[in-house]
Amino acid sequence: MFKISKSLIISAIILTIFLILSFPLNRWLASSMARHQLIEFLGLFSLGIIWGGSQKKLNVKNLPWGISILIFISFSMIFWMIPRSVDLAVIQPNFNKIMNVHILLCGVLVLPVLRNTIFEVQLVFIGMTAAVLIASGIALKSFDILLCSTFDIPQQKETGGYMLLLGLALFIFNVVFLFFKLSKGRLEVKS
Repeated sequence: MFKISKSLIISAIILTIFLILSFPLNRWLASSMARHQLIEFLGLFSLGIIWGGSQKKLNVKNLPWGISILIFISFSMIFWMIPRSVDLAVIQPNFNKIMNVHILLCGVLVLPVLRNTIFEVQLVFIGMTAAVLIASGIALKSFDILLCSTFDIPQQKETGGYMLLLGLALFIFNVVFLFFKLSKGRLEVKS
């Protein structure tokens, strides 16, 4: 009998969602800054994380390589949040496809790196991601000048509010993660 692995099913579902977000829903996602940044960008990144987490054989066990990959992921996320990159991703469909593939692949790499790295690196990566979301949210919410020319100021402020909330939630998760590790005795506290 033909047996399909769980990993193959997850991969097929994720690729189907990726194709739906990248093609039929792309125009709808690009018509609003909140949909573009939160559903498309963060949705694809989250899909990548799920996909990478489901691939148990995909591991990065070398700490210097792991840190290098996390730095690459961080710079990639920052690049795709620059207003000019956002504008080009909305205006140019091919540039948007490059962003979609890049963000999905960045997400795929997160868990294979984090599952084999030291706790402090995990904590810093999650904390820095939260800081980028919070800083971006504050910038979008507080400026009364148009940062991305393809959207208007009310959309910019709405997206900033959501990014700020998401960043704060990730920061709270990071604090809970720290105390959970401390309570389980997995971290040594030196006095």
